Amino acid sequence: MNWSFRNRITWINTIAVVIVMAIVFVIIYQVVAFSSSQHLDNDIITEKNVIIHTIENEDNIMEWQESEHQKMEANPIFIQVSDVNGKVKFSSENLKKEQFEVNLKIQKDYFFSKAINNQKVRLGQFYILNKKKNEYEYLTVAVSQQESFVVLNNLKYVLLLSFIFILFTLFLVIWLATSKAIEPVKKLILFASSIDENKLDQRVPLPENKDEIYQLSCTINEFIARIEKSILKQKQFTADVSHELRTPLTAIKGTLEVLLRKDRDALHYQQKIEHVLDQTNKITDLYNEMLVLAKLDATHSAVELQPIHLNEIVEAVLDKLEKNILDQNLEVKKLFGNDITVLGQETYLEIIISNIISNAIKYNIPYGKLEISWLVESRTLSIYNTGIGMTKEQIPNIFNRFYRVDTSRNSNIKGHGIGLSIVQKLCALLHIEISVQSTIGEGCTFFLQFT
Repeated sequence: MNWSFRNRITWINTIAVVIVMAIVFVIIYQVVAFSSSQHLDNDIITEKNVIIHTIENEDNIMEWQESEHQKMEANPIFIQVSDVNGKVKFSSENLKKEQFEVNLKIQKDYFFSKAINNQKVRLGQFYILNKKKNEYEYLTVAVSQQESFVVLNNLKYVLLLSFIFILFTLFLVIWLATSKAIEPVKKLILFASSIDENKLDQRVPLPENKDEIYQLSCTINEFIARIEKSILKQKQFTADVSHELRTPLTAIKGTLEVLLRKDRDALHYQQKIEHVLDQTNKITDLYNEMLVLAKLDATHSAVELQPIHLNEIVEAVLDKLEKNILDQNLEVKKLFGNDITVLGQETYLEIIISNIISNAIKYNIPYGKLEISWLVESRTLSIYNTGIGMTKEQIPNIFNRFYRVDTSRNSNIKGHGIGLSIVQKLCALLHIEISVQSTIGEGCTFFLQFT
């Protein structure tokens, strides 16, 4: 059965209170019944003492023949004396032909209830010594329990009717209280159902009381903010991809349209084809970089780290980029030893270092410096270049996809602004802490701190 939250809370609370209330009512009834029985037992003991005194006083033996023992009164007292074998020796006239059963196994005061002459009575059985006859006898004294029975019966009906009334009232009160309590939740549901991608700037109004509803509202707002940020990034990504693809595709289209207008000589065709090929390579590079990012985004499993000779990877990257270094006439300083061992994954480490050094070359100035050093104490690889540098405001954005500082976007420097996004993701996978220090016009330093 699919009950609403309100109904579940109402029934759970009602059942819990009903159980407690039923226990309390039963206890009340039992206490009253016990008190009533105790009161009758005390009356029986009092009458027993009078009778024992009478038995021991031979002059007052006719006390047994008093009228209270001869007639059926409103509150009569019934008396029976039996020998040790249970044979009745005396019984009051109001017993008529009835006899009390004697439990011969019990030789101490024993109280119980039964009906006699269609009347509920409370009985006390006593094992006494008749000093006059020097023998033991069983004395049974009974008093009417009719009034107690009426009182207990009325109490039972009162408790039952009270139970039903309280149950109904309690259910109604809990239902109303629960409805009032979940009203803020209904508002949250209504608000959440109205949110779509065009209304992600809206936030749930926070209640005044900082309770669980307040915490839930804050959590929903934080969740909406994360979705908004994610969608904005997605839209920005789409816009950036479109921008990066538009330039080479426009160049390819323009070149082909020019070639179709009239015949050209072979050399001209060759030059234009090389230009188209160059633009196609840009698109291919962009595709490959985006493919790497997509794979990294889909990777959630941990990378198995192995001991890697970092100095060998740096040397390999420098050899691969030697032509770019020579084209820039850069001075390269290698301030590291021949045995630097770190934990990592060789392919990923090569991509990280290759991207950073490649940027250090591209954004350097002609005849500038490229300095790579290893800081032993902090286990940090430092890559410094005397390039164009960045402002403090630009540094946090360099790891965003397709981000390029304004000084480079309008230049002839090749690139799509994806490399450092890949670097950041790979560093996170390899547990490498990456940081940047830069001053505009004074160069830039990347730091890779290994565990």
